[in-house]
Amino acid sequence: MSQHAMLVDESRCIECKSCTVACKQENGLQTGDWWLRVWRREQLKDHLVRYYNTPVMQTLR
Repeated sequence: MSQHAMLVDESRCIECKSCTVACKQENGLQTGDWWLRVWRREQLKDHLVRYYNTPVMQTLR
């Protein structure tokens, strides 16, 4: 059985979620099931808010 991997450059992530859709289609997942999600976090520094998007792999429950 072959195994596949996906490399995501976090610095270029714009939260478009195309990586999550590609993962879902490639693995033939059911509606509502996801192996990859994009988490958005924010950081406050010097009264400025900066947003970071992080693609995170997770297992189905």
